[in-house]
Amino acid sequence: MQETVIVFDLNGVVLHLSPLRVTSLVWHSPYKWRMFVLAFNPWFVGYILRGLWRKQVLEHMINELAKRHTPFTPIRSTALEIVNAQYVRPAMFILLKELREKNYRLAILTNIGQESIEILAKANPELFKLFDYIAHSSANDGYCAKPNPKAFEKLVSTISKEIPEKPRLILIDDHQPNITQAERMGMTGIRYRGIANLRKQLQKTGINLAT
Repeated sequence: MQETVIVFDLNGVVLHLSPLRVTSLVWHSPYKWRMFVLAFNPWFVGYILRGLWRKQVLEHMINELAKRHTPFTPIRSTALEIVNAQYVRPAMFILLKELREKNYRLAILTNIGQESIEILAKANPELFKLFDYIAHSSANDGYCAKPNPKAFEKLVSTISKEIPEKPRLILIDDHQPNITQAERMGMTGIRYRGIANLRKQLQKTGINLAT
């Protein structure tokens, strides 16, 4: 019987940015006034906007800023904490636990970098215990990110080390280009549109879930 691995994106699917946590990190930072000044620096703002428009991996963008713009260098660690100031969606955590209890293998495929993974894993140890495989962007691969096919190949390579026979992969992501690329590569794609809809879509693929 073909094994199934259910693959989740992190940001926007499992996790959600916490405005309160972001505000707290900024307010308690010894560099908050420097952050305020940088927010009105045309070069700095332009660099951020270009990176976002190109969908650059945030960790990569922060590290490059720290190298190129000296006033930002001491803020690097705080900036990483801010972009990873996220909380686990409660209903998603319940779903993940249910899938684990039914012996489904779970994986993460995310565009965040190694340091960000470490920050999130430290903040959410019970969440990360639920996953069998993690594939993420890193400096080693030039911060390769979805929908680049190489990002998906990294996940497949990670899984194939443990499951020699090709498993069925189901990707849950909130960005359509990522879903489209996953389907091109033979995966089943589910666009995340809320937890209730996700449960219905998983059931349609044959995943055994409580109604």
